[in-house]
Amino acid sequence: MTPLRKRMSEDLQLKGYSPKTQETYLDAVAKLARHYHKSPAMITEEELRAYFLHLTQVEHCAQGTLKIALAGIKFCLAVTLQRQWPVLGLIRAFKQKKLPVVLSRQEVRAVLACVRIPVYRVCLQTIYACGLRISEGTAVQVGDVDSQRKVLRVRGKGNKDRQVPLAEPTLESLRALWKLHRSEPWLFPARLQPRSAAEEGPVNRKNGDPRPPQSKHHGYLHSSDGGGARSGGGAAARLGTGPLSHSKSGLPSAGGGGHFPRRGT
Repeated sequence: MTPLRKRMSEDLQLKGYSPKTQETYLDAVAKLARHYHKSPAMITEEELRAYFLHLTQVEHCAQGTLKIALAGIKFCLAVTLQRQWPVLGLIRAFKQKKLPVVLSRQEVRAVLACVRIPVYRVCLQTIYACGLRISEGTAVQVGDVDSQRKVLRVRGKGNKDRQVPLAEPTLESLRALWKLHRSEPWLFPARLQPRSAAEEGPVNRKNGDPRPPQSKHHGYLHSSDGGGARSGGGAAARLGTGPLSHSKSGLPSAGGGGHFPRRGT
């Protein structure tokens, strides 16, 4: 690791950026260094301007990619190297405003019906029902489910937790899936993935993609039936409706109340 990369990494940590953001920003600066075959500390303001013209006119980078590159390089130059160049204020990544893809209830049922692996199907159902990001859905833990209040605690992006309503059909699916593994803390453990090399942690994108074929959109569903549509088609997409435990609350509450039965009970 070069001294500049080490210093920038420390600056990102001091600023409180997440590990994923730190990695993304460092990669953006590394790409700039590879483009000119020299350290970013040696790059001139004119070269920086030419680099962003190259990204937009030659590579035709998507706006999201350009935004990440701008944020990472700007942090390196303005914070780590203390260079307040006017060109940094000139470059701007415009936001694209697109309408979301809204699936009908029938389309949601058809998509979920294509998913044959139980852990993926229930994970997707929870993502659609609660309007979660994929990373949020795969990271759901047993203690996040409050079955008495019908809410789900979401460990959101940027360490921002929130609570979302939990429909009864989705809760029943979570209960049925938990009966297949009865382990904590993850509701969707990695060991349920086919051909998984990992025994610990939640389902992940390395050994299996928890997205259905031909669909990367989630969270935008018709809800005219007051929750049934959000659950991805009710009984057609559920694994089962049996009780999870002998307690009335089923899954333990987010506050720590309730207990799972031991294996064999």
